[in-house]
Amino acid sequence: MEITFWHAGNKGKRGVTLERAIHIFPDIEQVELIQSIRKKYDPLYTFIPPHITLVFPFESEITNTDLYRHVKQAITGFQPFTIRLEEITASNGHYLFLNVKQGNDQIIALHDKLYTGPMAIYRSYMHTYLPHLTVGRLNHEHDLKEALKDTRSFKHRFETRVSHVIAERIDHNSLSKIEFAVSFPD
Repeated sequence: MEITFWHAGNKGKRGVTLERAIHIFPDIEQVELIQSIRKKYDPLYTFIPPHITLVFPFESEITNTDLYRHVKQAITGFQPFTIRLEEITASNGHYLFLNVKQGNDQIIALHDKLYTGPMAIYRSYMHTYLPHLTVGRLNHEHDLKEALKDTRSFKHRFETRVSHVIAERIDHNSLSKIEFAVSFPD
């Protein structure tokens, strides 16, 4: 499956270094409600579907097979779980987040487990990991405040089951390919 995604920080590649990320792509009913907010406030909404990032973009020479093995091992013990998304708030860097209100602990545990072993060197401790779905990227504080006022009436609640994680690879043209999905054992 080939999907064109937006990707920040797409740097030149060295040798067989690949740029990747690991996400949850929630299967959300009425996703158009989220996309209507993203269309107004996230210039990248057409390039990547709504997602929750578990492992932020990283460059590595880890083989696809080794990354798959690591992800499969890291999610051992996890079972499908429900997430609930609601309430838009601001975050540092002029972002608008649709917050995870249920499933937060499972997502944080996944994030922590995925950043072990060969992935430990890519983990940043500069910021606390906060599970969310980004719905806006604004350039200025004033714009962020206006977006918050505008989204105050967005009272929708979205629930879905999470049953797998997806690793994507981003090539030098910012073309993303899903490398693999790993399902939680039932």
